[in-house]
Amino acid sequence: MTPLEEYLRTSYDPDVEYVDGTLVDRVVGELSHSLVQRNLIVALSRNHPRVYAVPALRSQTSPTRYRLPDVCVMLELPKTKYLLEAALSG
Repeated sequence: MTPLEEYLRTSYDPDVEYVDGTLVDRVVGELSHSLVQRNLIVALSRNHPRVYAVPALRSQTSPTRYRLPDVCVMLELPKTKYLLEAALSG
């Protein structure tokens, strides 16, 4: 078990998600995945200039879970280092 405070203050390479005290590896790194992620961010940014589309922003989805979504879309930038109020999460 990893305390939440330790997870939030530590940089991991590669980055990991935090699920109920357990560090969970992300499945990333394939070119096709990266290209889809890039294309989605570019398309959202061009077609919706008032939204922020960013890759892998650490996001709190419950009190004991922090995920790293492939693409995070926001109407405004968070006021904190991580996204703490995800409108859509799962």
